[in-house]
Amino acid sequence: MSNLKTIREALGLTQEQLAREIKCSINTVRRCEYDERLPKTEAVMDNLKRIARKAGVSIEAKAEEVTR
Repeated sequence: MSNLKTIREALGLTQEQLAREIKCSINTVRRCEYDERLPKTEAVMDNLKRIARKAGVSIEAKAEEVTR
């Protein structure tokens, strides 16, 4: 499982919801989750942080959980 998928699931988002939030196609999210495509990291992280703030979740804490 990719880090992006783990974080997305921790935020309670579907692939479609994440794609809509970060303004990309659902296929891009799928390819990133299967490590077929590397996203523009800075832009994706900025969007994930914004989504996490809306959800009241610490993206940094989730990232630490993923790397354990």
